[in-house]
Amino acid sequence: MGWDVMGDGMLLHARSKGIGFGKPTILSKFSAQQPLNATPVQIHPLFLSLFPQILPLLPHSIYRSLITSPLLGKSTVACSLSRELHGRGKVSYVLDGDNLRYGLNKDLGFKAEDRVENIRRVGEVAKLFADSGLICIASLISPYRKDRDSCRALLPEACFIEVFMNMPLELCEARDAKGLYKLAREGKIRGFTGIDDPYEPPLNCEIELRQNDGVCPTPCAMAKQIVAYLEEKGFLQAQ
Repeated sequence: MGWDVMGDGMLLHARSKGIGFGKPTILSKFSAQQPLNATPVQIHPLFLSLFPQILPLLPHSIYRSLITSPLLGKSTVACSLSRELHGRGKVSYVLDGDNLRYGLNKDLGFKAEDRVENIRRVGEVAKLFADSGLICIASLISPYRKDRDSCRALLPEACFIEVFMNMPLELCEARDAKGLYKLAREGKIRGFTGIDDPYEPPLNCEIELRQNDGVCPTPCAMAKQIVAYLEEKGFLQAQ
């Protein structure tokens, strides 16, 4: 079973020269019509990094994709990662799959063809962020390998980082306070990833997040693991 930091199964990243002014802000929840033909989703508050200085241009644009099964905490890890990068003076933006379904992708449902289009749109938007030099963190369910590979092809190989949150299905169900997995097993929700719709784990992801001796790491610990990889590969160095 897998996780996405760019969601249902996919991570995309990008970086750029960031110019921002003001204090960090929180994007709060807002009321909106439920996405078309959708499994229940909710708006996730996101930490937006705004810096009172001109930041150095990073040597590479990065498109980071967090991929995994539903309800594993992709959004939480993505926001933790954004905060870690903020603390290092790096500008990032989180493309959260649930939030996008209230705007850009509100016309899409959860049929296979809609999932494909959902990922395609996110990949194209992430590419725009990457082209501007930003670190773009895509957190969404991306269950199909070919769709993730298509997003990878949008950017030079070194700029796409796939983060696979490899956690057991039992953990997903244990985290399911809304009972969505239960409804899916009862046939009341159709096309649910990991139940009646397949999840295709990545074959060559850059980062794999796993349990340690049966214990799931904290979101902060997982974010630090990702940052360690970025530092090791030289992605966080200024020119």
